[in-house]
Amino acid sequence: MTNAEYGIKMLMEVPREYVFYLRGTLATLDCIPPYMLEEGNQKFGLGIRLDEDLKSWSFRDRASRAKNQKAIEFIDTYDMEYEILIKDPTVKAILGHEGERNIIMHRKPHFMQVSFIAMTPDERYEAVGKPTLHFMDKKGEPTKDEIPKTLSYCLSKLGEFRGCLAFGL
Repeated sequence: MTNAEYGIKMLMEVPREYVFYLRGTLATLDCIPPYMLEEGNQKFGLGIRLDEDLKSWSFRDRASRAKNQKAIEFIDTYDMEYEILIKDPTVKAILGHEGERNIIMHRKPHFMQVSFIAMTPDERYEAVGKPTLHFMDKKGEPTKDEIPKTLSYCLSKLGEFRGCLAFGL
């Protein structure tokens, strides 16, 4: 969560690297729920290896097979609270199954070429253009502060989600 806070802060402080911090913050926010599952995996000794799929269903399956009641209670709470979390339209836009696809980066055709690596931050920002939040229910582009505020809101909801699971961790 600290990494997401840092990324949101940098969005407002380093406009030349806006897209870099936006993508990093989105990825960090998206990793928080799976990280909670990994914490549970470790705490309850389920033994789900790093090369195995760690999703709610696999956690539940392993907890049930191990007859680990605390882990089952944890995943019951996780699933219930995640369902509540993802019903929030702003959170869903960031974390929903489309995830980052809800945030479209407009770019020039040469953006993905290898020569991009040699661009200065100014050139890179110009080549990428402004990010647009498609889930925003209004006309026109979002202001500079709307994207960080939206991400901060999502982070606060993830903090509440994590707090609901603290009993088991």
